[in-house]
Amino acid sequence: MLTFFQTESRFKSQVPLMLVFLGARYDQEPVNRPLGMQNYQCFLSLKGQGELILDHEHMTVREGDCFLLHPGVPCKYQAKTDRWLVANAGFTGSICTSLFHSLGLSESGI
Repeated sequence: MLTFFQTESRFKSQVPLMLVFLGARYDQEPVNRPLGMQNYQCFLSLKGQGELILDHEHMTVREGDCFLLHPGVPCKYQAKTDRWLVANAGFTGSICTSLFHSLGLSESGI
């Protein structure tokens, strides 16, 4: 199940960290985003394996792996096994960039 949260646009610029969507234990379908997304996305691979493609580099996402996608980063991801169950969350806000950089997550990847 994937849930998106609606927030009035006037509040978006005032909130330092905002949860935009939350997905819990669902089958990941193939995704191709040549322009990326407008927010940060964090994924947790729960069951099966997937493939993440960033800048023509193919990476295997195994059970228990996490991957982060920064805004505007072109990407593709898809299942490598019959089922690839994931959980994910999307974030936006004025502190996102500095928060992820301070955690050593300055680039998209596993």
